[in-house]
Amino acid sequence: MNEMTSRERVLAAINHQEPDRVPIDLGGILSGVSRFAYRRLLGYLGRADLPITVSERVQQLAEPHEEILQRFGSDFRHIRAGPPDNYE
Repeated sequence: MNEMTSRERVLAAINHQEPDRVPIDLGGILSGVSRFAYRRLLGYLGRADLPITVSERVQQLAEPHEEILQRFGSDFRHIRAGPPDNYE
């Protein structure tokens, strides 16, 4: 089986078809990573220099950096909507 794109992999899994591997989600849509655990992960990876952005204050969830998402092969990205154009 050829390597699927992230989109193909996720859609196959949603449609109960067999993807080339299980889709991975690191702090994207279905999972979250605590800022404390993420800080430890960055230290382990030798990237403690990267700043941590908290994406959800109540649960203290970190927003993973693209570099880390790519390193672990994450198939999901969190997309946030901005305010409307006429917002004051």
